[in-house]
Amino acid sequence: MSSTALFLGLLFAGTAQGDELARSPGDRWTGFRGIGTGWTEAADLPTAWTEPAWTAALPGEGQSSPVVLGDLVFVTSVEGAEKELAFITCLRLADGLPLWIRSFPASTRIASSNTVSKGAPTPAVDADRVYALFESGDLVCLDHGGRLLWSLDAFARFGPFVGKHGLGSSPVLAGSSVVLLLEHEGPSHLIGVDAETGEPRWVVEREPRVSWSTPVVVPSGDEVIVSSDGVAEGFAVADGALRWRVAGIEGNTVPSPTVRGARVVIGLEGRRPERRPAPDQYRGGGGAPALVRREALALRLRVAAGPR
Repeated sequence: MSSTALFLGLLFAGTAQGDELARSPGDRWTGFRGIGTGWTEAADLPTAWTEPAWTAALPGEGQSSPVVLGDLVFVTSVEGAEKELAFITCLRLADGLPLWIRSFPASTRIASSNTVSKGAPTPAVDADRVYALFESGDLVCLDHGGRLLWSLDAFARFGPFVGKHGLGSSPVLAGSSVVLLLEHEGPSHLIGVDAETGEPRWVVEREPRVSWSTPVVVPSGDEVIVSSDGVAEGFAVADGALRWRVAGIEGNTVPSPTVRGARVVIGLEGRRPERRPAPDQYRGGGGAPALVRREALALRLRVAAGPR
């Protein structure tokens, strides 16, 4: 089968310098796509499937990615007809030995089906804590030993989730904050949560829209970039202030943005847009972001029928 992928490049007025692609250190993978670029400094990684070094049984079902810090692996999952239990499991990287499993009751129950996300958000981990978001709206924070430090019921605090396919955006670490993008057909927000206390530091109200993308933090650490259903925007990590905005984008409901130096690359689904995206409602010094490239790439995908 075939499909078309579109890429939109923006040159933004951030503090990032050069054109290098930021990479995760080789001994860690701390969030969704590592540090948000999907690249690592690790060398000699396998390029073909071999027998796994180890396997480990996990409770329930999960669509999230594992995260790694040092010799620890953290992964999330959910269980039940209404996903009434959420799990965080910690394993030893060397051999997959489960070190601990913690379960939490879902604050909001959502019927489990193959059309609704099942533990989709990938957790994030730093030197002291691991943070996990579930489609129940629960954001939980544990130390590396599995002790609950705090929890936040985002749907109770900011409004109920309204949508057909669940929550897919992952939490992002930005300095001493955990950034959440909660966008759906109901009350939608971008939220900066204090990583130590779990209290929201700032909240940006957003128009209801369907989105499953995850924000990305620029290498300088002072700006978080959101690409979501028609817009790309940059916000200050410190207070959530809007720095720049580009509207008129089509097909960016699912793909998460990637930062390379001072460039933002956004994947677009579907056909080439008929209209050219343009800067809109720009705030801050240094000039508005500029469209530097728009490219269509045809992909031919072969679906394997099974082992050969």
